[in-house]
Amino acid sequence: MRPVLTVEQLMRRTANRVFETLFNEGARITIVDSPPGAGKTDLVEKTAALAVQQLGLSVAVVTPTVEQSFDLIRRLVANFERLPIEILLSESRQLPADLAADPRVPAPISMPRALRRGRSIVIGTVDKFFFGSDDAGLQGFDVMVCDEAYQVAYRKFAPLLTLAEQFLFVGDPGQLPPLSRVELARFEGAPSKVHWAVPKELLRLHPEIPVIQLPASRRLPQDTIDFLQPSFYPTLPFQSSAPVQQRRLSVRNRGFGGLIDIAVDRLCRGETVVSLILPPSPTLTPDFDEEVAETMADVVRRIIDRGMTMGAGLRLTGDNIGCVDAHVASGANVTKALRARTLGSEIMVGTPEIWQGLQRPVMVVKHPLSGLKKLDRFALDPGRCCVMLSRHQAGCVVVARDGVEQVLDAHQHDCESTPMAAVDAEWNGWRAHRTLWDGLRSGGRLLSAN
Repeated sequence: MRPVLTVEQLMRRTANRVFETLFNEGARITIVDSPPGAGKTDLVEKTAALAVQQLGLSVAVVTPTVEQSFDLIRRLVANFERLPIEILLSESRQLPADLAADPRVPAPISMPRALRRGRSIVIGTVDKFFFGSDDAGLQGFDVMVCDEAYQVAYRKFAPLLTLAEQFLFVGDPGQLPPLSRVELARFEGAPSKVHWAVPKELLRLHPEIPVIQLPASRRLPQDTIDFLQPSFYPTLPFQSSAPVQQRRLSVRNRGFGGLIDIAVDRLCRGETVVSLILPPSPTLTPDFDEEVAETMADVVRRIIDRGMTMGAGLRLTGDNIGCVDAHVASGANVTKALRARTLGSEIMVGTPEIWQGLQRPVMVVKHPLSGLKKLDRFALDPGRCCVMLSRHQAGCVVVARDGVEQVLDAHQHDCESTPMAAVDAEWNGWRAHRTLWDGLRSGGRLLSAN
């Protein structure tokens, strides 16, 4: 009988498999699929450092945003001594103050031809590499690593496929697709899916590419995974490696017995996802549903007033709690309600696009289907809901108007609106939302104010 491996042993084995596939087997392209909070960037930095320090290779690491590049630089200089790093950065951007003041961080370079190259790591955004891809200074890398690869469109990365001998793509397939400012329906039936995420399009073109799945999330509790995995990651099984005792929530003060206090107590019982269901309101539009915003602010106020702590004593203050709303206008209502309760700007309120890649101990979420009378592609986008429900480390309170289940039941999907040979993203989103809501209902996580 084979020994049962712990989650940490599984994660180490998976990382070793990535190194083996890339460096020993010499796969030209390797794709790593990751659940939320699985340590994607940790894998990226260790792969890059190993390639340079132990194998003497020339490595490029590209990220979708400049902030992600800065975060990677911070991690590399903190975790690896004397690691040769070069930063490719536009002249119009400057390093953050902490990096600029760090003697271990080199001055950025704006022109690729000025790179020293050789046995080093060159870090920059996909856009910076894209616009400099014809420059000789960006030719001939041994390995190119793309972090958060599912946020990168194939059209942006395709020119970079000539810049290195081998490529490693690491990303989360369940989250938001690459941002596009044009209508994409016309491209869905095209021979080349230039708008798809680069790992997805590469696999469509070359299904033999090795795909390695990270087995666990370091962020999400197992209770949350039990709802999210079947809804948003049906082909990516994973479990939690989060330290249970360090994430356990408790409160110092007793509640008054209202619905919000019941939700807070449920979190402390280990139910890491609970939903507050407000009565239906036929006259309010979702963007201006101030009662939902007020309820979200009340949840934050009660968490702080009751002295919620995580683990052995982390007292949750405003900077430990986040709020997420799919729309900017209704998110502004949440900010207004928080200020009315003397809660400061340290409580971050943002859209899923802003929250992607971030985390907090506790999150308060407005359900993306709350108050809707008719569902559209934006509302049903599974990546948007997945991001919203995967930012927390210990607990998540979802606020919604009654009627989510009814609008899902009433939705009539128009298959004719999807071009032939295209992926039906709207149907996939409906299935994900339906699975999630059914799971919350059957798990007793819907707390109704009716």
